[in-house]
Amino acid sequence: MKLLTQLKVAAVMTALTISSVFADAMTADETVNTMTNDVIEIVMEAKGEEDGLSVFMPRLDELMKRYADFDWIARNIMGRHRANATPEQVEAFGERFRSVMINTYAKSFLAYNGEQVVTLPVDERYAGERRVPVRQTVEGIAGGLDVLYTMGQKSSGDWVMLNIRVNGVNLGQTYNQQFDRMMTEYGSIDEVIERWGQ
Repeated sequence: MKLLTQLKVAAVMTALTISSVFADAMTADETVNTMTNDVIEIVMEAKGEEDGLSVFMPRLDELMKRYADFDWIARNIMGRHRANATPEQVEAFGERFRSVMINTYAKSFLAYNGEQVVTLPVDERYAGERRVPVRQTVEGIAGGLDVLYTMGQKSSGDWVMLNIRVNGVNLGQTYNQQFDRMMTEYGSIDEVIERWGQ
C-alpha cells in the first residue's frame, strides 16, 4: 500500500510539473510573433553595420536553430528517400538545408524597411492540438504577403516551425519535390546533399 501511495504521489507530481511547463511556454502565435520581432531586431542592428550581411547571417542562423526543427524539416523534405538514409545523412542534410536557407533569404530579410507585420491568433478550433497553423500578413509591399506557418509543439511545451506557405506556395512540398528530382538525377543521397542549393 505504501508503494502504491508513493506511485500515486509521483504521478501527481509529474502531471503538475508537465502542466507547469506547458503553462509557462508561449502559445504558437506568440512564438511566431516573438520570432518575427527577434528577426526584425537583428535586421535593424545589421543595417547599422558597415558589412550588415556578414553580421546578420550568423545571428539569423542562431535564431533559426531556436525556432525551427530542422531535423523534422529535413526528414520530410527527404520524403520516401529518408528510409534509405542514415541518421548522419539526415543530420547532414538538415545542416545543409539550414545553411542554404540562411544564405538564400538573408538579403531578403535585410530589405525589410518597416513594413507592418501582423500575426493572427490561432483559430479556436485548434485548441489542444500539437500541430497548428499560424497566419501572418505583411503589409506595405507590392501585393502584400500572406504567410502560413505550421507550428509543432515539443514535449517541453515549446513551439517550433515545421513548414511555411508563402502566398499559397507550400515550401516544404516544393523542396520535397526538388529532393525527389535530384535523387532521380543523381541517385545518391550524399550527392544530393552536396549539390543542394548549387
